[in-house]
Amino acid sequence: MQKNVVLFLIIGAILLFIAVRPSNDPIPEMETKLGADPIITKQYFARVENGEIMQVIVGSSQIVNSGLLGNPSDWIEVDKGVVGRGFVYQPSIDSYIEPRPSAEAALDIAGKKWVLPTREEVIIDAPISATST
Repeated sequence: MQKNVVLFLIIGAILLFIAVRPSNDPIPEMETKLGADPIITKQYFARVENGEIMQVIVGSSQIVNSGLLGNPSDWIEVDKGVVGRGFVYQPSIDSYIEPRPSAEAALDIAGKKWVLPTREEVIIDAPISATST
């Protein structure tokens, strides 16, 4: 359902962009597919609020910069499949990473991901108590 709404908004924005542009203003250059009809280059954008990714869309920079999707400064261009909703910016590694899966997870700075402790690590970290029976 949400994907249909986003697709509808993107198509509407494209039609609005074409309809309201001045007649002497050329349409931005577009890629062509095997010399056929022009197509808009696909780009991936994420809407960021307080360092957290709230939404990821496929669109063009013209649509994002037009303001039709809100404040253009709230959007950043991202690579396909690299980020998703709920990812959070980690300044220590200058990267967006997936949400922390649990309180026990530790951030692997080199791998830019959360690592859960293994069973052995949990046992080693457990307090040792001496009891006599």
